[in-house]
Order: sequence, then structure tokens, then C-alpha cells
Amino acid sequence: MRWFIYTKREVGDLIISCLIMGFSFMVLLFERSIVGYFLALGLSILCFMPKELLQRGYARKLSMYSQYKIWIPGLIMAIISPFMGFAFVTPGHVDFSSKYYERYGRKQISISMKQIGIIINAGFWFSMGFGIFSMILGISGLTIFSTIAKMNFYIAFFNMWPLANLDGVKIIRWKPSLWVFYIILSLGFLIGSYFV
Repeated sequence: MRWFIYTKREVGDLIISCLIMGFSFMVLLFERSIVGYFLALGLSILCFMPKELLQRGYARKLSMYSQYKIWIPGLIMAIISPFMGFAFVTPGHVDFSSKYYERYGRKQISISMKQIGIIINAGFWFSMGFGIFSMILGISGLTIFSTIAKMNFYIAFFNMWPLANLDGVKIIRWKPSLWVFYIILSLGFLIGSYFV
């Protein structure tokens, strides 16, 4: 299965997710204005899209069916949460399946929890790595990177929550101890990003 094929619904879900994330981060981290919204939107796309597309593309490279889908409760929380002082930015997730239809009929493969765990790891460490790199640049005086660091740590932390079909659920099924480590690590860096 080719990794670059997208359905209209998937493209729509990605667009809606980015628009909502832009609003969430604008309210929490930027000036509440049109300029602030488009700045938050641009940085949301920069932080969020590569992480989701990395997981999606990696899964398809392993011959799995994968598709990004919005999560309605996550969209609602992303709108409400910044008014409470944090950004619950989990507007959607990548679904994986062992079955999909192609030109010559249905194809089915076996998927192990280890494979799914490795895919989730790739997304988590993209967000954490991007966040840590941005934090270092922010400490050096480039203040916009301090904001980018916060955005990435918010994404990493809340995607690890064990809700619905978020990344946290998949990691718990694979290695519960690793999930605990990821939660503590991402929360620690998120809190720390407010003090640098």
C-alpha cells in the first residue's frame, strides 16, 4: 500500500484538526487576534502534521492499512481546555488495521503489538525531539522556539493519555512500564518548558 494515498475524508479530518489546534494554541500561547491565530495555525501544522504523517506512513511501509481520523471529544476539549489554562490537543489519531481493500481484492496481514508500539514510538519521539531541540534554541534567546517547544510537549503528553484510540492506549497494551515513563517524561518537559 502506497503511503501517499489519502482519502477525501482523511484530508478533511487533518485540515479540521489543524484548524482547531491553531485555535487552541492561539488562546493559550499567542495573542488572541487574526495574526495570532494564523501564527498558531502555522506552527500547529509544523508540530502536528509530521508526527501524524510519520506514524501513518511508517505503518503503510509495513503494509498495514492506516488512516488519520478525527476524535470528536478531543476536538471539543481542544476548544474548551485553553480557557482553563492548558491545551488538550488530541483532535484525532491514526488508526491501524490488518485488513484493507486494494485493486485485486481484500488483503489481510498480521500485526503485532510490537509493530504498533514501534510506530507510536516514532511519533512520540518526533514530538519530544522537536520539543527538546526547540527548547534549547529558546534558551539561547530565540523566544518563538520556546513556544514551539511547549506545543510539541503538549502534543506528546496528551497523546499519551489512555483514552479512546490515542497513542497512550496502544503503548499500554504493548509495554505498560514504557507508558509510565513516557507520561512522566513528557509531563516533566512540559512543566519545565514554562520555566526556561
